[in-house]
Amino acid sequence: MCSKVAILLLLFAVSAVADSGLFPYIHIKDSIRLVLPNAECETKVVGRGMDRLTLRLKGNTATCGRHGSEVELSRADVRDVSRKRHRREGDPAVCAGLAFAFVGAPVGQYFGEKYESNAATLGAAVGSVLAGAPLCRDRSGRYTVTADRIHSGRP
Repeated sequence: MCSKVAILLLLFAVSAVADSGLFPYIHIKDSIRLVLPNAECETKVVGRGMDRLTLRLKGNTATCGRHGSEVELSRADVRDVSRKRHRREGDPAVCAGLAFAFVGAPVGQYFGEKYESNAATLGAAVGSVLAGAPLCRDRSGRYTVTADRIHSGRP
């Protein structure tokens, strides 16, 4: 009976521990939203070691530091790493319509008149619509890292 209780407690303890398993998948030039106990910082990875990241800050915060300064993040201080999936911030149809209005229609008209071809006009219009829809994607950090602390500068 005691061993069953111990196993059950162990399972609950393991599930309560945050997962930093994605830490090895973070590479140089990846964007990271760093979440600390009392602040959030937008950063970019500029250096990588086995168990550490060197991050360059994209903005000024009192907790993280000045824009452009570098901070160190140790894997031991990381509580959780999650991959942020790109989501759309607006209606893709609106972005596609705007791309058509500002790019597709004028370019289509130009090519249609220059080459006297309806296919060129149609191609430019369809291309602008297809290229305009992805403009609505979220451009925030690709990873979100929750950590206990960061270290200023390089070691």
